[in-house]
Amino acid sequence: MKKILYDFMLFVLLASCQNARHLDSLAKREFIQQINNMYELDYLMDHFPYKWHNDVMRNNDKWNASYYRCDDFPGFSNYRFFGEYDEKASVALIDSLEQNIYKCMYLFSDSTIMKLDIPCLILENSFKQTVFDTLMIPIYDFQDSEFYLGKEDDSLFFNGRYWYGEHSILPSDLVVYVIDAQPGNFWRNKELADKEPRPVLPEKWKHGYSRGIGVSRSCERVCWWVMAW
Repeated sequence: MKKILYDFMLFVLLASCQNARHLDSLAKREFIQQINNMYELDYLMDHFPYKWHNDVMRNNDKWNASYYRCDDFPGFSNYRFFGEYDEKASVALIDSLEQNIYKCMYLFSDSTIMKLDIPCLILENSFKQTVFDTLMIPIYDFQDSEFYLGKEDDSLFFNGRYWYGEHSILPSDLVVYVIDAQPGNFWRNKELADKEPRPVLPEKWKHGYSRGIGVSRSCERVCWWVMAW
């Protein structure tokens, strides 16, 4: 992912969950390589569809991918990342995905679930959601996913001023299936990771990861996601 100047970085922190969309294979390969270098687990993207792993198959404009790498924003914490890939999906594909084994299921509109804005994990005053103690699994906030419902304005108060941007409008029928999630510190450099604050997370989830899919039948789209913090 391209490096970004500090002032513009703050705007990107707000706009679309702090990352530009990269539809090229180089960004994806760099993302995978860095995760493999920094993380102990090697299966975090295994649930992504074969089409995501095979660049040749992604030959239309009905898909979108976003990556937030650990080293994208110097000066911010390094031990966190997310990646997502979404595309138009047939009813048959959605049916098959929903029949597979998953750990838990949430309706995204449920206000009691923990939706992580990964770059704001250390910015308690800027985090969008009220901090609360929960055993519920943190899930991706989907603000970079593309459901073709348009954009809405957003703002972030940081360093004494507001930063303005926009994020995707999400469908009301968005359902989140968590395939796998674990608390704990799985980074190779555990000592440095443990020093990073996570004021918006319950103690159980100070570190860990979650991965799964989001499904909207009304939009006929599926989003595969993974994130670790």
